[in-house]
Amino acid sequence: MRDGTDIRCAVSESLLQSGIPRKTFIDLIERTVGRSGRLHRLALAVFTVQVEYLEDRSVIERLNPPALQDPSEYGYVQATLLPPNARLSFISGQLGDGPDGERLHGFEAQVERAFANLGHALEAMQAAPADVAKITLLVVDHTQERLAIVSRYRQSFFGEARPASTLIPVPCLASDWMQFEIDANVVVLS
Repeated sequence: MRDGTDIRCAVSESLLQSGIPRKTFIDLIERTVGRSGRLHRLALAVFTVQVEYLEDRSVIERLNPPALQDPSEYGYVQATLLPPNARLSFISGQLGDGPDGERLHGFEAQVERAFANLGHALEAMQAAPADVAKITLLVVDHTQERLAIVSRYRQSFFGEARPASTLIPVPCLASDWMQFEIDANVVVLS
């Protein structure tokens, strides 16, 4: 017989990887732990909480109002709306450097590393790109070529879960070697 933790893990993995209806999972719980008793109630409670949590993971409403230009081709949306049960968390500006202080040179290499670093910061928060509501991008010596590079990485990183986004051309960042920086506002459900 499995305990509630095993069932929660099994339910989480199954829900993330399939579109199996709730009834099927309830049947699985009942076959695994029986139809009554404390373990049955615990398993159903864990299942219910886990289902609600997983279903709420994409609760950021992403808006492109018809009165505004649709910026989807650049990898962002005009606005994001957060649910009432959300906490807003923040990730500091991520740069084109590694954990050992290695500094990458070249604009595209720094953009690639900065997005990878953003991914590491999200992972540390137990969040995902879909949990990002807003980003701010700082680009040194901004050009249309640099915009195309940033747009490509932004689209690749966020996919269809596009955040609101502000790109600010700047003459320089904190150190001379820095050419790109990205920060993020992240939704964490309460």
